[in-house]
Amino acid sequence: MATSQAKFVGKTLALGGESDFRDWGSYSNSVGTVLSAGNAIKNFTGSIQQLAAWRRVLTKDEIAAAFGYPRAVFGVGTADGTAGEFATAAEGSYDYTVSDTWHGMAGTLDATHRTLTLRFTPPPNWNGMDQGFHLVVGDVTGSDAQVSLAVNGARFGAKAVTTGDDVWWIVKGGAVHAGENVATLTLGGTGSLAIDKLEMLGSWAPRLVGARQRRYRR
Repeated sequence: MATSQAKFVGKTLALGGESDFRDWGSYSNSVGTVLSAGNAIKNFTGSIQQLAAWRRVLTKDEIAAAFGYPRAVFGVGTADGTAGEFATAAEGSYDYTVSDTWHGMAGTLDATHRTLTLRFTPPPNWNGMDQGFHLVVGDVTGSDAQVSLAVNGARFGAKAVTTGDDVWWIVKGGAVHAGENVATLTLGGTGSLAIDKLEMLGSWAPRLVGARQRRYRR
């Protein structure tokens, strides 16, 4: 299903599957009415994965903080199945500031280097809000690999991982503050883990990756 839009007109909620509604001024509360932009309101026959309503227009910062769109608190790497944008253990750092070049960060956790520290500063209005921390896992060796996350000392649990996994943690707002923050990933078990991508973005964002993430709710 294409991304849908919802808008309140007076006291009526109009929900449509078209992506290019531009003029709501001529909406007359009847399904099928053609808007001046040339589109028609259509019956919604899909399923809703997430829905939120506010009584006012949100600022861009509020939208970004809630949904992780159009920008994240930080993103490191690209989800391309490789760790080629990162450095080797011998060349890279395991204490990395996310504004630095990606190739400055070591991209593998193993028995010798089990912990990766990420230093980041959130944009204005983001500290104190829930966030989603996302790890895209590259190659994993060993059958019992686990990764745990801590942010400024607050622990958010260990998760079993295998090659290609998308792993999410919900980081409660009280864990993130203004100024520099420190996130720590720690490898447990045997073997090694290559990092494909790391990012922190709004706490609604896990709902965007599929129905399997239903346990994540605001």
